[in-house]
Amino acid sequence: MDATEIARLADYEDWYWWHRARRTIIHQLLRHAVTGSDYLILDVGGGTGATSISLRQFGRVIATDLSPEATVIARGRGLEAARMDAGNLAVASQSIDIVVVLDVIEHLEDERALVRELMRVLKPGGVLLATVPAYKWLWSSHDVANQHFRRYRRRELARLLRTGGFDVEVCSYVMMSMLFPAAAYRLLERLPGRRVTEADAEVHFTQVPPLLNSILAHVASWGGHLAGRVWLPFGLSIAAVARRPEKPS
Repeated sequence: MDATEIARLADYEDWYWWHRARRTIIHQLLRHAVTGSDYLILDVGGGTGATSISLRQFGRVIATDLSPEATVIARGRGLEAARMDAGNLAVASQSIDIVVVLDVIEHLEDERALVRELMRVLKPGGVLLATVPAYKWLWSSHDVANQHFRRYRRRELARLLRTGGFDVEVCSYVMMSMLFPAAAYRLLERLPGRRVTEADAEVHFTQVPPLLNSILAHVASWGGHLAGRVWLPFGLSIAAVARRPEKPS
């Protein structure tokens, strides 16, 4: 993501409905996965830090991002933030209780190397919480602007994590209610005369009135209370909770 998109993200991620809904879902998943609030948490690819701040309810948070602009903004929010490559973390092996990697895996060409690195920094029994965008057929200019390499199906993400040595506890589609509106919007984008060139692609943050924004945040997180209990059959995103085994297999 370039500096312009980073600046736009910083303007939106505190309040925008999609980010609010994702935070609701990941908080619920973590409450099912861990107990207490004294964990050491590594937020890999944490961007400008709004979600990292929200994770403080579970313990001490260290935020990382490859973007120097995002790192500066995160530090300005009072976070412990460092510029790091997600695939080569300057973090001691087996030192982290919880690794959070939200909509990051799809940004790296070598997804397996990233999963190995996340496994390396986790303590035995440590928790990985990951989200990725769902369905290759939803590919759009939004993915191009975000510099994605891929989108996933649920079984593909589960297989990736298991291949990397993780025990997968949850791997479910989320944001069910947003799938069909998003699909309609992105299919319309492919109509003649509406196609967006790669050079003109940008991340879609559609300005909405505050009341509608709150409604969308609630609707998008619908089913979040089931996260960790029921694996949902479809959705706009996929969320997974996986654990590093206590002992090597």
